[in-house]
Amino acid sequence: MLKRLAAIAMAVLLPLTPLSSGAQSPAGGAGYVICYINGLSTDPIGAQDGLDALSAIYGAQYNNQPVSYTLFYTPTDGLTQDVVNAFAQRVQSSPGMTDRWELIWDTLDGGGGISDLAVAENPSLSGLVSDLRTTFLNGVSSNVKNLSSNKEFQPAVDQFAGVLTTSYTQQKKVLVVAHSQGNVYLNTAYDAVKPKFKTDSLRTVQVATPTATVRDPQGRYVTSTTDLVIQAVALALGNVEPANTDGPILAALSSDGAYGHKFVEIYMNPNYKLRPAIKALADSNLQALQAPTP
Repeated sequence: MLKRLAAIAMAVLLPLTPLSSGAQSPAGGAGYVICYINGLSTDPIGAQDGLDALSAIYGAQYNNQPVSYTLFYTPTDGLTQDVVNAFAQRVQSSPGMTDRWELIWDTLDGGGGISDLAVAENPSLSGLVSDLRTTFLNGVSSNVKNLSSNKEFQPAVDQFAGVLTTSYTQQKKVLVVAHSQGNVYLNTAYDAVKPKFKTDSLRTVQVATPTATVRDPQGRYVTSTTDLVIQAVALALGNVEPANTDGPILAALSSDGAYGHKFVEIYMNPNYKLRPAIKALADSNLQALQAPTP
């Protein structure tokens, strides 16, 4: 159980491999594009499920204009390499954090909430926590400390930014929904392209964000109060937007919901308050979007 939990907690920090877009859109013409960037530890089927959950809400038309959907899938390379990549990327985007990568394991091993929960359920897991920490430290610590950047991060951002720019030139209004680690790439790509746009034609809905800032003009986002993965990230790294929407307590205690972190099963679940909050934010930004000016 805890091994999976550690993998989930790490996955929220992981960098994208170069983005691949799976557009389901007609060429040209005005209208909307809704993009989805999944978090890591999500297989292609799960990522598509996230996009499908959004398309189930908005369908093929909004405000009597066509809506197309694009998936930016973010695959994973396995826990050890993901952890190395994660902290390399965080060092690149957040100077001064070079040595703070060890705190995520201090969180798991030293009473940071998630480990307490697991050990309280089964005290024998305390030894497993220690073993996992030792294995991590011995196996990847030197690699993490020697990496000052992740070579795949900027190419992925550039590709994403290129797609956003293309949508603008095609006079599409774009709403990007990002979950978990996808927010890191959304922020960077947004900062690269937004100053070039003459109209307010790009808006964001940021969900379960592990970042210190978001790009909504009013600073809005949706993070569950019972998302234990984001809680772990906040404890380890500190500079994370605080939880702001009530989440399900029982689901957070279940590994089936990835401890309250999954996009479809938790955040888009019609039985919880999170989905209406996401829809309200998406509706507000869709209404505010302006047609691009060539």
